[in-house]
Amino acid sequence: MQKVKKILPFIAAGLALLAVIFLALPAGEWIFEDGEGIKFRGFALIFGGKLIWVEGTYTSTEPYFAFSFVNFLSFLFVIAGMAFAIAGVMTKKKAFAFVAAGLFLVATIFFFCLIRGVAFDKTAEAFEGYTQAELNMERALFIEACDLGVGAILPAICSLLAGVAVLVPAFIPDEK
Repeated sequence: MQKVKKILPFIAAGLALLAVIFLALPAGEWIFEDGEGIKFRGFALIFGGKLIWVEGTYTSTEPYFAFSFVNFLSFLFVIAGMAFAIAGVMTKKKAFAFVAAGLFLVATIFFFCLIRGVAFDKTAEAFEGYTQAELNMERALFIEACDLGVGAILPAICSLLAGVAVLVPAFIPDEK
């Protein structure tokens, strides 16, 4: 049982790393009335980026999304949770496990809200001449028209599993 206690935090850190890697997958899709849609990656929603047509015919030369601090928090919470999980093993203090589990669980919630935290790049050609009110309306329509994709769901699941994996050893009694 003590081996499990030592291994689970590293498994949690691996799951957290996997969550970050999964952000490269399409995190959502903007479906239009004609059935076509545009996919966008998790990293684009966090750090800013471009859109990709489902059919592969659209190539954007400029960013559509801007850096989003709210979405960056999901990324930051997973990285911090990974650090706390490893620190908990190194120091053998249960407080680190509880903090890491909390960070992973909050990151799970934030991953499911990636689309809601989107920020549009105001300098993009698509938004040229938009007032702030029009940009806010476009954001609201975007949020309503988007479906969550695997690039947001898989990181959320990995983060949730990492939170559980890092918390379990805290409840395993020490050998005497």
